[in-house]
Amino acid sequence: KIYESGIMEFPKSAELYGWYAIFLHGVRKEYDKAEEYYKKALELDPNLAATTGSYANFLHSVRKEYGRAEEYYKKALELDQNMANTTGNYAQFFLIKGDKEKGKEYINKAFTFNIDDNKSLLVELWFYRYAHFPEWYEEGYKRLLELVKNGARSIGWNLKPNIEQAKKDGHPHIDLLYKFDKIITEDAPIDVLDK
Repeated sequence: KIYESGIMEFPKSAELYGWYAIFLHGVRKEYDKAEEYYKKALELDPNLAATTGSYANFLHSVRKEYGRAEEYYKKALELDQNMANTTGNYAQFFLIKGDKEKGKEYINKAFTFNIDDNKSLLVELWFYRYAHFPEWYEEGYKRLLELVKNGARSIGWNLKPNIEQAKKDGHPHIDLLYKFDKIITEDAPIDVLDK
């Protein structure tokens, strides 16, 4: 109701349309309506980097339109190269396609930003490292454990495609990936790791 009244009062606010689209996408799961608001936001201001990145994520995760998603990820990072969340999302985009080199490049880039206070992004990035890179298994597990014990979560984020790719790649601890996924995305209690 607040978004809707805000949009009625400020019908030319691309930011309001964009944030409402993110809300409809991530919270309400009203995907058709979310896409309508993403498009309206980008029609009003095609240079909104955050909305462009969020729309890329929507196209990737909801619509499975990978070509269009990649176009929007690229555009978002052209508009603002310092967007840590979009950089992390672009890393996941490559990882679940099986492109580990590109995924690693974007994970490493995301870690160059000042993200210490962005616990949801940190826990996602360490999950990606633990899920996809054998050289990070040991440290990745320790970092994930520390982050989830300190309350780091990314509620509603979809880590399952990473687990599916990790299975294909022969990850030795798929059970732990599922348990971390449950804690990170559903706020399950930490003791699921003991079961």
